[in-house]
Amino acid sequence: MCDHKSGESFTLGVVLGALIGAAAGLLLAPASGEETREVIRVQGGKAVKKARKTAAELAEDLEPYLDEVVDHWDDVSSAVAENVEEVKDQVEDFVSDKSEEIAKQVKKSTRPIKKLFK
Repeated sequence: MCDHKSGESFTLGVVLGALIGAAAGLLLAPASGEETREVIRVQGGKAVKKARKTAAELAEDLEPYLDEVVDHWDDVSSAVAENVEEVKDQVEDFVSDKSEEIAKQVKKSTRPIKKLFK
């Protein structure tokens, strides 16, 4: 997967370099403004087509990884849901145990007070 990403970066660098080189060549070329604008329009159209083609190829190349990510996400979300349920049960048990202990302590500590008022 790393090699694939490196290849994409290289391709992007080549495309950007070509565009920058073409733009510099056009701007420095000894041609009339009208001719230069026409060349820029044509080259711009070619660059847009190339960018669309590259984006489509990239989307096609990444499609198999999308399924893998979705499958992995399903596994992770299921594991998280199970862990949340387990933690929820542990917290409920803890609160239940502690509330029984607290109730016993309150009952025990109020006995002397009740004896005073009898």
